[in-house]
Amino acid sequence: MQIIDSHCHLNILKKKQNHHETLANARANDVIGMLNISVDMETIEEVISQAQLQENIWASVGIHPCHCPTSPMSDVDIQAIKKYSQHEKVIAIGESGLDFFHSKEVESQHQLNYFEQHIDLAKSLNLPIIIHCRNARHKVIEMLRANDAQDCGGVMHCFAEDWQTAKAALDLGFYISFSGILTYPKLEELREVAKHVPQNRLLVETDSPYLSPQPMRSTYNQPAYVKYTLATLAELHQKQLHEMAQITTENFIHCFNVQLTA
Repeated sequence: MQIIDSHCHLNILKKKQNHHETLANARANDVIGMLNISVDMETIEEVISQAQLQENIWASVGIHPCHCPTSPMSDVDIQAIKKYSQHEKVIAIGESGLDFFHSKEVESQHQLNYFEQHIDLAKSLNLPIIIHCRNARHKVIEMLRANDAQDCGGVMHCFAEDWQTAKAALDLGFYISFSGILTYPKLEELREVAKHVPQNRLLVETDSPYLSPQPMRSTYNQPAYVKYTLATLAELHQKQLHEMAQITTENFIHCFNVQLTA
């Protein structure tokens, strides 16, 4: 069985656990690949370096909405992301998007500029974009539509929205990635949404070291734990675990246009 964690933050996780131990735990739990996500300019090089330590680890480049400066995105940052995107390990832009949880929408207009610039970058570089959406689902969909994000496609990461939002993203050609929150007992509505996402658009992730799945909620998250989310998704779609692993792995390969190294 081969599982891919489509979204993790290995550079943050290393503060909790030795990087090599993290990779060993992942392999012991059939996690053979992962996408290491950057959130700011300061750590992009580290994120890429970690991806170079092992086959089937890739990187993204971009600025998380909560790390956006309040000034418009500078041409210096745009050019830097373009440069980093040329690295053979970089397969996506982001994560980017909107977060109106940590600051109100009226206080977050700078995020709109950064989000639009990231979409433009993804389209110009022909790379998928990783979308962060928190308390901003209507605006995220509005901006994806307004900026022709279907031309690059990508992933709605750590999906926790309603079916209307999922359907809108699917119509734009996006994949829907579920994290450990899918396993939380109170989130039955989210599990109902997951049932309706077409199997050829499903991905699984940890978002580690955050959002540990239900059986491991007392500790930090790591790629090895993506199997718990995978098991829940398999049950919802009435599949065996190995079948859902194959489905989500093939979806990852298709979404990011990568090949697995044996």
